[in-house]
Amino acid sequence: MDDLKDTAEADLYFANHPQGARWREELDDDARSGALRVAELDILCTLGTQCIPNRPDVRAAWFEQALYLISHPAPPDDGSLQSESIEGVGSRTYTGKKRFLAPRTEQLLVPYLRSLALELLRG
Repeated sequence: MDDLKDTAEADLYFANHPQGARWREELDDDARSGALRVAELDILCTLGTQCIPNRPDVRAAWFEQALYLISHPAPPDDGSLQSESIEGVGSRTYTGKKRFLAPRTEQLLVPYLRSLALELLRG
């Protein structure tokens, strides 16, 4: 990751984004750079690659994930609390799946992941 170049590219992405003011005005350079680094790891793990592909949809997914990480500092559950027990150690049960990626990030990665799909033809 090239901190200056990638942060500048993220700043351009967020220029017309609904959360753009938050990205530019509420976060300092270190927070933006740190969020981009962690989001980069999230995207790399999801795609199984060693570098983020230079495609607009994948790079947008990267920036959306960075914003999501800043907006959700605690591990998100994204499920509704279904039950809770306080006996002994205690437990909670949630409906829905635990969220690793931002919903928008997942949507943006779909076209890229589809382009990687192989179609086997028998001849």
